[in-house]
Amino acid sequence: MNVKRALRDYKFILLEYMSDKHIKVLKKLSKPMYDYDISTPMGLKTTIVRKLLNELHGYSLVEYERMKDKKTGWYTYIWRRRDDKVVEYTKNSLARNLRMLEDRLQEEQNNVMFSCKCKNGGENKHTTLGQAMEYEFVCPVCDTPLKEFDNSAFISKLESYISEARKGLKKINVR
Repeated sequence: MNVKRALRDYKFILLEYMSDKHIKVLKKLSKPMYDYDISTPMGLKTTIVRKLLNELHGYSLVEYERMKDKKTGWYTYIWRRRDDKVVEYTKNSLARNLRMLEDRLQEEQNNVMFSCKCKNGGENKHTTLGQAMEYEFVCPVCDTPLKEFDNSAFISKLESYISEARKGLKKINVR
């Protein structure tokens, strides 16, 4: 899979771990560039771009070559995107998300779930029978009784997400 497709099709995965600015910097690095050559067209301060590049370097998605200016004694950096690592990072993130979804699906299918009016502070927030027993079947947030929750719609939603994640992972592995 090429890096342009990974940045376009799987941007939502990268956004879980980094900002939109990080992704814009990655897109700009289609060829080796100095940090100030990246910052100018983006309308960002060079120091901000350096910070973003260093964070991307922490993920091993970019690398740099350091050179010393003989006249000034200052160091300059030429940054390169590591296309293989961007694709690998995307693939690993998608696989990690898939495992989390599969674990959650298994928990939902293998447990009786309970919920209350406030849904424990979230739309799809519900609790297992074991947790409900610990709470003595009373919500710790709103103090109302916990009632058995029909999670079949939530299970269907999880299965749909898992199917999409598997398709995405298969696409990445094919290319």
